[in-house]
Amino acid sequence: MDAFAAGGVLRDSSGQWMRGFAVNLGVGQVLEAELWGIYLGLKLAWDIGCSAVVLESNSATADPPDSIRSCHSEDLLGVCRP
Repeated sequence: MDAFAAGGVLRDSSGQWMRGFAVNLGVGQVLEAELWGIYLGLKLAWDIGCSAVVLESNSATADPPDSIRSCHSEDLLGVCRP
């Protein structure tokens, strides 16, 4: 385990910087840092009132597995399941 941190940038629909963040997470693994960065970025977006968000990550490991991609797509379309 190594020292690790996370950071990210929020941009508007035209690509202009809105907010950024960086946080020291202590000691852990790379995937853990990537997932913390995703969580903190989404939380920041939600906290400032952004409800339509496009998440970009350069981590193939943190990318959603194929088994939930269809659920994610349906969620974006507003499909409701019992």
